[in-house]
Amino acid sequence: FHEQIKSGDVRVLGGTAFALSSQNQPLEVRHYGLKLLQHLVRIRWDELNHEEKGKMTGMVLDMVKEFATPHEAWSMKSQTAALVAEVTRREEPDVWKGMLKSLLPISDMSPVHAEMVAMVMRWLPEDVIVHNEDLETTRRRQLLSELTESLPQLFPFFYKLLEKHFGAGMEAMHLQQMELAKQHAAVVTAALQAVLVYAEWSPVTNFSSYGLVEACGFLINSPEFRLAACEILKQLLSRRKPYDEDVELFNSVLARVYEILSSVCDAYFVHYDGGGSAPLEFAECLCEALVALGSQNLQVISSNNQKLATYYRQMLKFLQHSEFPLHVQALPLWLGLLRDSLSVERNKVIIARPTVVVPIETASVLLDVAFQKLLKDGQEEEFTSAVDYSQYRGRLIELIRLVAHHHHDLGITKKISSQVFILHSILLSNPSLQEYFILESTHTMLDAVVTGCFARGGTSELLDGLLQRLLTVHWSEPELVEIHAKCFDALVPYIKNVPTAVPTVIQKLFQLLVTVPVVSKEASSTNSKARFQVCTSFLRIAKLAGPALFPHMQIVAETMTRLQQERHLLRGEYILLGESLLVAGSTAGYEQQNQVLEWLLGPFRDYWCHSDWQQKYLCDPAGFVRLLGTTTTENLSGDEGMWYIFHSIHFFEKALRRCAAGVEGNPSSHPMAVHMSWILPPLIQLLRCLHSLWIPSILSTLPPPVRQAIHLSASEQASILGESKTVDHKEDELRNWLKSVRDSGYNVLRYASSRLGNQFFVNMSGLSGPLATGLMESLSSMEFRHLRSLVHSVIQSFVRFCPQSLREVWLGQLLPPLLVHCHATLPLAWENLVREGAVKTGTLFAVDGSSGINTELVEERMLRELTREVCTLLAIMASSELNPEQQPGMLCSYALWFNIYFFLRSYVIQHSAAAFATVHLGIQSLQWPDSDAVHRGAVFCGAVIDVAGPLNDTNLREIVGKDMFTAIIQSLTLESNSAAHAELLGLLREILVKLSPHTSTPKQVSPSAP
Repeated sequence: FHEQIKSGDVRVLGGTAFALSSQNQPLEVRHYGLKLLQHLVRIRWDELNHEEKGKMTGMVLDMVKEFATPHEAWSMKSQTAALVAEVTRREEPDVWKGMLKSLLPISDMSPVHAEMVAMVMRWLPEDVIVHNEDLETTRRRQLLSELTESLPQLFPFFYKLLEKHFGAGMEAMHLQQMELAKQHAAVVTAALQAVLVYAEWSPVTNFSSYGLVEACGFLINSPEFRLAACEILKQLLSRRKPYDEDVELFNSVLARVYEILSSVCDAYFVHYDGGGSAPLEFAECLCEALVALGSQNLQVISSNNQKLATYYRQMLKFLQHSEFPLHVQALPLWLGLLRDSLSVERNKVIIARPTVVVPIETASVLLDVAFQKLLKDGQEEEFTSAVDYSQYRGRLIELIRLVAHHHHDLGITKKISSQVFILHSILLSNPSLQEYFILESTHTMLDAVVTGCFARGGTSELLDGLLQRLLTVHWSEPELVEIHAKCFDALVPYIKNVPTAVPTVIQKLFQLLVTVPVVSKEASSTNSKARFQVCTSFLRIAKLAGPALFPHMQIVAETMTRLQQERHLLRGEYILLGESLLVAGSTAGYEQQNQVLEWLLGPFRDYWCHSDWQQKYLCDPAGFVRLLGTTTTENLSGDEGMWYIFHSIHFFEKALRRCAAGVEGNPSSHPMAVHMSWILPPLIQLLRCLHSLWIPSILSTLPPPVRQAIHLSASEQASILGESKTVDHKEDELRNWLKSVRDSGYNVLRYASSRLGNQFFVNMSGLSGPLATGLMESLSSMEFRHLRSLVHSVIQSFVRFCPQSLREVWLGQLLPPLLVHCHATLPLAWENLVREGAVKTGTLFAVDGSSGINTELVEERMLRELTREVCTLLAIMASSELNPEQQPGMLCSYALWFNIYFFLRSYVIQHSAAAFATVHLGIQSLQWPDSDAVHRGAVFCGAVIDVAGPLNDTNLREIVGKDMFTAIIQSLTLESNSAAHAELLGLLREILVKLSPHTSTPKQVSPSAP
């Protein structure tokens, strides 16, 4: 019945709505009547003729008078005001002027009438500042123009309401007429709320010209109205100067606003310091207003040193305030001011607002506050999540670093002496674990200060003493050893300026490493964390102080060898230390880097090239399964086992990534180039065996632990969905190994192709066949998540960097099976998703981990990610960057080498199935409901169109003119493709222009297209 009334005759709807909203009806019925009227005005207003519209407008205005009674529900008054505003927005421009003349006199009838008129004025500009899809852009522009023209009438009206009813309310209070005083107060509140809406868009200078700034300055001293008045002034300070406003007038208005707020702020602090209290909400609004001034319009006071000093003092008080929300609101202001100064200093850029120099006295207070807050425990209770708390601490650390950067002289550096003395006092004693939080916070502050102060160089007697103390202290608890290593981390920017300290620091780090015993996996993780932190400290020294570390690399290498022989060094730790040597060696020159690399890779090569383990584990899947049982030797640095193999591959990846290119950046002289010949053959065979585990005939024979490990666990599902879930590392050890080996193995191939360049493809061309077999042999059994990783990490890199002369050798074996497989699986998966809501990818889910996880969402996410990577591959193939040898002026300049040389020219000859699959894969990608895939697929389709015209291939022209043309038109109907309409329409135009001279197919298809 409700829908029948709304969709029935519009005149019956109007009569019914007015009858239901009359005052003799119950409140619920009247609410329903107003809802019907709002529906009529918003949706069906144009169905009324001019006379009916005029009559209804008059009736709506009469409702303002009718509902303006002292005991009327506020909701009825508010909805009626909104209805009047809606009628005004729907009517023609000249109607607004007449309604304004009718509305303003109504306000003189009573305080309640004045309140309702103010409500109408508050609702009226809603569509100017809030996007309303029901209102056309042209009408919205007209409304803004009408309201702007009416401001000379509206602003004096608002001022009159504020002045008249505030005075009348005070008089009523004096006469103990409380009910009347409430009515006058409601008028003032409604007027202030209306002014606030106009403060968001109307010219700032008008607020001063018509006295509204002074009115707010007066009302902000009234407890009842100060919050609303402060909101208006805050909004004005947040405004950016429009191009059509005079700069001096604009700044003068905001300067006056600041004077008002400054006076209020000083009064607030006097009251607060005297033991008084004020509502936190008002103090927050006041703080936000002053933050808005500093963030948007600091030019208002920046030229006046006295005002600027006052502003700094006030914002420091908010930063130091005991009310935590005020402190948090003031913090971003100081970060913004210091960041701006740093940007100007470093980049010589010109920013929109003026930069100011924070005085050293102010900087000192900023450091004090940051230190105090970082050392204070229990503040996480002030935040709703651990992420928010972490971000807050991050802002404090950034504040320390920025202050230290701007004031890096010893005067401000000595300001940290109290914090250093805290560290000294703890170092002198045997600290308890209860002091861990203080020690952690002090280390964090030290890191920020040293980073800011000593990035440019220099020394400090204060830090000299601290470094010596760190070198002499002896701790054995893993938690304290971890902090000890972090303190060295913090001092690295300083240490690199004191090269003589490097050998003693290295010696101390090795002592710390030996202090914490090597433990088994079942032991507490605190030992592992402490040892990992010590190794990470080596890496940080190498990154920031590589030249200072290089002369002592021999000491590091010899110590690593000794600790390894004594079983004091895990394989993962050995790799971290080795990585630090690679980083340091890359700064010393090509020859030195070769020496370091040869020394580090020697032990790996001895085992990796040995035929025994390859024959034992890599000849067939059964042997590979036996490898997965050799987990007990992970703690033994030199013994065989699956973890040794993983660490070997991981180090190959690190070496490829960390080593710098050869002389003058020439990739052909990359230090790793000579090592790929012995690294790749076992790696390829290893990946081949790994891929084979998912083949159904092999999967059914796997031992239960291995079969369970290849299933998608609950934690992996949560990660795919962007959720968090606790991982049982012991239970997932085998699963983690399989994933880590796959990822590192793919990355070795990725970095080898991208960093070694042509030399890799030339020297390793003999391995192109085994590599294609290893990667593509089990393609039909590969899960979507694994195929996505393969395409992203390996195939895309090979397509980007393979030289043109070797593309048939490498890509001719990799791309055809991959693209044919993708064409066979992706369209079917998308069809299942669209029709049945489930992808049905065949992903193996862990039986004990699927509960509570929506497996269909997981499969859909994996399908989308794979589709986007495949479409990215197509877009890379269509990149003009891959055809650098093409001369300007050649046909199909946008098309890639792949289209011309390898793909389209070989359409029927060499790779006809792959060519057919690839073209249709690109076409079908336009019809799948994934906007990212559509954007990338459109790039490829554009290249195919470019080639189809000049290339004399009837089949290709038929596919483009019919299949692609129809698919593009169908894709325009998908809601998910709304952002790609311009690209899709451009493809249609290209087909018509470039294929019309050769075939009439597009024109024949157009009339029958959907």
